[in-house]
Amino acid sequence: MNLRYLPIFVLFFLFSSKDLLVSQSCSDLYISEYIEGSSNNKCIELYNPTTNSIDLSADGYALKFFFNGNTSAGTTINLSGNLAAGDVFIVCDNDATVAFLAQADQTSTSTFYNGDDAILLLKGTDTLDIIGVIGVDPGSAWTGSSASTANQTLVRRPGVKSGILTNPASFDPSVEWISNAQDFTGNLGAHYQDPCPCTELYFSEYLEGSSNNKALEIYNPTADCVDLTAYTVYRFNNGSSTATDSMHFNQMLCPGEVYVIANPSADATILNVSDTTHTVTFINGDDAIVLSRLTQQIDIIGIVGVDPGTNWPVGSGATSEYTLIRMSTVNSPTIDWSLGSTQWDVFPQNSFDSLGAHFQNACSLTCDSMVVITEGMDPCSGSIDALSYGLYWYIQTTQPVLLISSTHGASTMQIAPDTILVSMMNIPSGEPASVVLVGGICGDTLRLRDSISCDVCDFILPPNTGDETFCGDPSPTVVPSGGGFPALKVTSDLFFSEYTEGSGFNKCLELFNGTGQIIDLASGLYTIDIYFNGNTIATSHVDLTGMIPDQGTFVICDNGANMAFQSLADQIDNDLSFNGDDAITLSHNGVIIDVIGQIGVDPGSQWGSGVQSTADNTLIRRSTIFKGDENPVDPFLPATEWDGFAIDDMADLGMHTYSAMDTLPEYYNFYDGDPAMGG
Repeated sequence: MNLRYLPIFVLFFLFSSKDLLVSQSCSDLYISEYIEGSSNNKCIELYNPTTNSIDLSADGYALKFFFNGNTSAGTTINLSGNLAAGDVFIVCDNDATVAFLAQADQTSTSTFYNGDDAILLLKGTDTLDIIGVIGVDPGSAWTGSSASTANQTLVRRPGVKSGILTNPASFDPSVEWISNAQDFTGNLGAHYQDPCPCTELYFSEYLEGSSNNKALEIYNPTADCVDLTAYTVYRFNNGSSTATDSMHFNQMLCPGEVYVIANPSADATILNVSDTTHTVTFINGDDAIVLSRLTQQIDIIGIVGVDPGTNWPVGSGATSEYTLIRMSTVNSPTIDWSLGSTQWDVFPQNSFDSLGAHFQNACSLTCDSMVVITEGMDPCSGSIDALSYGLYWYIQTTQPVLLISSTHGASTMQIAPDTILVSMMNIPSGEPASVVLVGGICGDTLRLRDSISCDVCDFILPPNTGDETFCGDPSPTVVPSGGGFPALKVTSDLFFSEYTEGSGFNKCLELFNGTGQIIDLASGLYTIDIYFNGNTIATSHVDLTGMIPDQGTFVICDNGANMAFQSLADQIDNDLSFNGDDAITLSHNGVIIDVIGQIGVDPGSQWGSGVQSTADNTLIRRSTIFKGDENPVDPFLPATEWDGFAIDDMADLGMHTYSAMDTLPEYYNFYDGDPAMGG
């Protein structure tokens, strides 16, 4: 038996802005909204993140549509008009309905697109952004875990600050886009983007100490002195959506300086470094804190309108009884707390040493790196002996990583706060495979692991050691030394992932698909049945219709729900009416695969208690749950599998975090059974 190490090549390059495959943040226009609505309701919204007004005609901006996998554009629309800094420009089909045309800055009689058509934004001959893959027909749509290019409105995520500059090998819309219902116009005409790096103030320190030891610190990362009169700090107590207290400023804050607000009764150590005292610092761990400029929220600690109980978790600590200091790699604020909560270093309660000063890494493109991972050839012995094989990489980083291109349709998935899974499957024997990633990994640790399965070998490689090949010496260092690494567990069927028993008719249910396959609800005979007040015979029945991609969700709401809920729904039905004491089942071809409640039992007003009850609450299935409750008559205790949130909370509706894991074995050597390769 001949044992060898199969090589993995991992190359890291630092590039200037002209070399990057994504544009420098905030440097030019990009597509901020995409509407693939019913009939002719087709619109594209462009956003200007720069500080200058742009003459679209003079600079040669254009949109091109590539139909059905063609590599030549079927429609070209030359853009005309001026686009102010921070504003949007909307291009619509001239036969769209009045709700869309009322927002349009330009219309066209040319043929618009469907969900399987690629879209290109150009400036002269330079590519600024792409939706889809030019030259590829995906069928009916490009589909990701939570978004599709067909029959949906897609809004660019706030953290995206530039377009995609090269035609990708694959396109997952859920990576950069938020999905909304078909014909949704609620965001059209305005776009929110997180501030460009080093252009906006942010919270740099948060003290929730013992007694009155409370303080907030604000940092200026910009190159200019900032007039604080445009800024306000708000406190929202105990889940209130109305500010409980606020503080206005009348000072200047110069580059690299901080402004400290302290509790009037704080320890002298805090007061000595404070710029002012104010009651806005009367905070507990369950109070949301917002920094606003004029009427725009720009930074947040917590979630407005949500009472988390005692606190929001942050790293190894929380927003109560800890000191939080913004990481030095952070250079801009965010109103997305799911991102913001990962951006803090945690220190013990009553740690005051850093208050009054803040360190941030310099704003520089040197924190943008390209990672090129190649696989498929063993330079010691030739090509991999395999009919076909698949690759998996685990990237451990807390920084954003963007998939730019791959040879065989790679995909990325955030499987933990600090771990990204990159996968590429069905690679023909002997063909090299590569994936290109771009990410802000400055100051962070990037670790890679990969696995391959083929007809005669089963092995996993350790992280890169800096050597391009592992032939002979030096041998690679194996980290970790044994055990296993996680892979997402494939679910056996759909299950309920969110339950909304809100005010009035705000009733919604969310389904999650982790099966590894696209699910056709109608052909699979998926149904929902509701059993009122302890009945053993269903009082209400809903036939489900639509498609759910793998790792995607499907939301169904009552037709009386308000528009905020209906805009997130994939199906609206007048039979989806329930209260907290009604049992609800999900069935597949007549077989119950999940249940909320207990058939034949009337619990009174609800199952469970407090926020983890089925009445007047939103329940979200825990991310580690991988199958439904298939026994409809066993006792139902929401607290065992569900987290509770306030009534009418819709922050996660339409998306689900799934982290149930299998563990695969690790092998650092491999056996090659082909005599031609020395095995």
